[in-house]
Amino acid sequence: MDFDSGTYVVHCDVVIIGAGISGLTTAREIRKKCPQLNVKIVEAKDRVGGRTLTTTMKAANGNDRWDLGGQWVGLSQTHIIELLNELGIETCQQYDEGTKLIQAGCPEIRPYSTLYPSVRDFKRYSIWEILDFLMSYTKIERLVKQTNVIDPFLHPAANSWDRTTLDEWVRQNCSTRATVDAYEICSRVTCGVESKRLSLLYFLYFAKAAGNLSDVLDTTGNGAQAFRITGGAQQVSEKLLANFRDDIYLETAVTSIEMIGTERAIITTFVSGRVVIAIPPNQCAHIRFSPPLPYAKRQLFDCAAQGNLLKCIVTYKEAFWRKKGMAGQVLSTGITDTAMEAHPVLCTFDASTTGGNPALVVFLHNGHWTDASQDERKDLVVKDLCRFFGNEAADYLDYADKNWCDEPYNGGCPTAVVPAGNMEAFTHIREPFKLVHFAGTEAATLWPGYMSGAVQSGLRAANEIVWHFQPEAVDEEALKDSVYDKDFDPPTVPQPEAYDDGRQNPWPRRIAFATVLVLGILAYSKKYKLSHTARFFRPLEKAYYEWRTGQKWPFW
Repeated sequence: MDFDSGTYVVHCDVVIIGAGISGLTTAREIRKKCPQLNVKIVEAKDRVGGRTLTTTMKAANGNDRWDLGGQWVGLSQTHIIELLNELGIETCQQYDEGTKLIQAGCPEIRPYSTLYPSVRDFKRYSIWEILDFLMSYTKIERLVKQTNVIDPFLHPAANSWDRTTLDEWVRQNCSTRATVDAYEICSRVTCGVESKRLSLLYFLYFAKAAGNLSDVLDTTGNGAQAFRITGGAQQVSEKLLANFRDDIYLETAVTSIEMIGTERAIITTFVSGRVVIAIPPNQCAHIRFSPPLPYAKRQLFDCAAQGNLLKCIVTYKEAFWRKKGMAGQVLSTGITDTAMEAHPVLCTFDASTTGGNPALVVFLHNGHWTDASQDERKDLVVKDLCRFFGNEAADYLDYADKNWCDEPYNGGCPTAVVPAGNMEAFTHIREPFKLVHFAGTEAATLWPGYMSGAVQSGLRAANEIVWHFQPEAVDEEALKDSVYDKDFDPPTVPQPEAYDDGRQNPWPRRIAFATVLVLGILAYSKKYKLSHTARFFRPLEKAYYEWRTGQKWPFW
C-alpha cells in the first residue's frame, strides 16, 4: 500500500467487487490461469457468500445447519456441480416421495403427484382445469423453445412479448382460475415477484436459459430443486476464499469507479488495471462511474427489480409428514373465500438434513409479510403449516427466517427480474464498459438466477480479464457468447413496428360502410316505391325523427 494525502491506496492488477460465488469464482479462475496477477476482492458486507447464507439452528439431534439463501442444484447445472466436485462438497437428494399439496383455483387444498397431471388427478380436478393447464403449458413451452438466450430479440415476436407481462399472457391464454393461480405461484417461486411485474420475454428467456420451464420447476434429475448442498451452500464461498484471505476487504463498499485513460481505474481507494463487478444489477446503480455508463447500462441497473422471496426454516423432532405419506411439498396462493384474507405460505419443501434432523423450508408471499416482524411471521407461518400438515406442525423446535430485501447491499432474492418493456437494456448485461467487466448470476447464459449461473458468469468474466493480460492462456470456448468471441454479433435491436397500410388506411372501412348504406337505402326504396330523392332522404328522416322524439315513424 502507498500512503497518499492521508489515504491508503491499494495498487493491483484486478479488483473484483463482490465476494459471492460469482466474484470468488472469478478470482479463482484468474489466479489459476494468471498466477502472477495481483487480485483484490472488495465486499460491502461483513461476510462472504452473497445470496447464500447458512445458519445454525436447534434440531432434533442437537444443532444443525440450514440455508436461508440459495441451496439447490440440479444435474443440468454443470458449472456448480463441477465446482462442488473440485471443492470436495457433497450433495444430497431432495426428498420427493409421497403426496404433494396445492391450493389453487379455490380455497380447497388438493393433492397432486407430478408436474404434469396424471390419471389420478382426474378425480381431484375438473376436466376443464386439466385441459386448460396442459394446453397453456404446452403453448408456453413452445414459446420457450423459440426464444434465443444470446439474442432474445432475434424472434420476430420478441418485441411484442417484451411489451406483455406474464400475467397478461396468462389471462389471454388460460380459462380457469386454477391455471391462472398456478402461473402466479410459478412466477413468485422462481423469480420472487408477481407475474404482473414480469416481462413475458424475460420469463421465456429465464426458462430457456435453464433448458425449459419443466427443469426450472422440477425436484428430480435435471430439475432446479433436485439436490441440496450438504452442510449448506455458503461453504462454497468460504472454501473459494481459502486462497484469498489476505486479498479480501470486507465491509468495504464501493461508491465510485473512475477510469483514467485506457489502463487504470480508481475504485474508491483501489487503483487497478481491470475491474469485475459481481453484484446484483440493482446495486450497480449505487456506484458512480466516470466516464458515465452508456444509457443502456444505466437503464438496466435502474429498472432491474430485485425479487423479494422470504425464506423460513422450521425444525421438528420428527418428520411427521413423511409418516403421513407426504413429500412435504406445498404450493399455495394463500387466497381464501374470505375477502381481504390471505395466508403467508407460498410453498414448502422437506429440508431434513443428512444428520437426521427433520425440518421444513418455507417460502412466503412477499406482500405485507415483508413488513411484519419476525415474531408475527413465525406465528402466522406455523399456523398456516397446520392448515396443510395438521396440528403436529405447531410443535416445532426452532424457527428462523430471512427477509432478503432488508439485507444491506443486496435488496432481495432470489434474482433480479426485468419488467415489461426493458429487455432491450437487459441484452447488454454481459458487455464490458471500458475497463469494467460484469459477472453475477444475472449475467449468465446458463441457469441465470441460480448458483450455477453465478459460477458460469464468473468464469466468463475471468477469461475476459485474462485475455487482456495473457491472451494465449484463454481458449476460444471460454469466451463463447461473450463480446470477445470471434463470432460475436451485437444483440438485435428491437425495431419499431412499421405502419400497416392495410390496417391504418381508412378507405376500406369507408367504402364498406358506404356500400352497406347504399344497399340498405336501395332495398328500403324498392319496398316503398319511393322517388330517387325520397329513396335517399326518407330513411334518414325516419331515423332522425325516431331518435329525436322517441316515437315511431308515423308513415308506413
